[in-house]
Amino acid sequence: MKTANVKIHDNVVLLIPVGIFVVGQVGVLVGEWDADHFEIEFVDVHGETIGFAAVPKADLLRLHFSPKAA
Repeated sequence: MKTANVKIHDNVVLLIPVGIFVVGQVGVLVGEWDADHFEIEFVDVHGETIGFAAVPKADLLRLHFSPKAA
């Protein structure tokens, strides 16, 4: 699963379009709906919320901003 070990406030990217959000859209995991869906918040370049979407876990990829420690 692409979303293994994700937790609240992790940055994720969409692998499929969801509503008004496109493939590659970056968001933040803000909640868990059920066993199969996360609630994602999407913001603009100014940090203002654009919207929220319930996204299937399998359609998200967790982003990493630094390499894993050795």
